Amino acid sequence: MHLATVILLATATGLGGACFGGTGTPISPGDVAVRDLSGSYRYLAYDSAGTLLLEGQLVLAQVDGSTLTGTWVIHWAPGADTTRTVGPQLGSGSVHGAPAGDRWHLTLTPGWADNNVDLIAEAKEGDLEGAWAHSIITGPYTGGSFQAVRQSPLSGAAR
Repeated sequence: MHLATVILLATATGLGGACFGGTGTPISPGDVAVRDLSGSYRYLAYDSAGTLLLEGQLVLAQVDGSTLTGTWVIHWAPGADTTRTVGPQLGSGSVHGAPAGDRWHLTLTPGWADNNVDLIAEAKEGDLEGAWAHSIITGPYTGGSFQAVRQSPLSGAAR
């Protein structure tokens, strides 16, 4: 996926520019089918040419029907070009998400006004896939595609 596709995706979902990241609150909630996305996911992020850059884990809990909260731990994939710009999605942090049209908008940098990493995801048979974007104050800076493959659901007690 090319950066132009990521920018187009961000614009088409109403999440372009500085509004692409930040609070994790969608600009215009849509009709995402509410299914429980709570669970542990293996995260794989690719550059615009499809080369694996990052891998890690997302742990998500779905609360009040549509809001997602959780944590992430992400590192460089073995053999990845560590000089590539991927934004602040290395290390660990919190994730927040909500429906955005027919997709999910997740931010790995909740509460940040600049230097955001956001995921625009489709839920497919329990997994998540879509585009990631690193945005700065002037808009999307770099991005690619990602997959989040569900490893295990969270039990009701864990939520």
